[in-house]
Amino acid sequence: MALEDLVFLDEMALLLGMMWLLGRSQRSERLYDSKPFYRGSRVSVIGAISSQSILALKP
Repeated sequence: MALEDLVFLDEMALLLGMMWLLGRSQRSERLYDSKPFYRGSRVSVIGAISSQSILALKP
């Protein structure tokens, strides 16, 4: 099988409403905050590439 004949397919998902679990505060002060219930949307992305180019990208 030649390298030019190979196509790689990948799928991934993104959660648009994700929040960081860590934060920053002034030195020697504690950080307090609340994390709201997750309300963001989810996006799935599928892509295909070959050794020459990107063949498909579907969000």
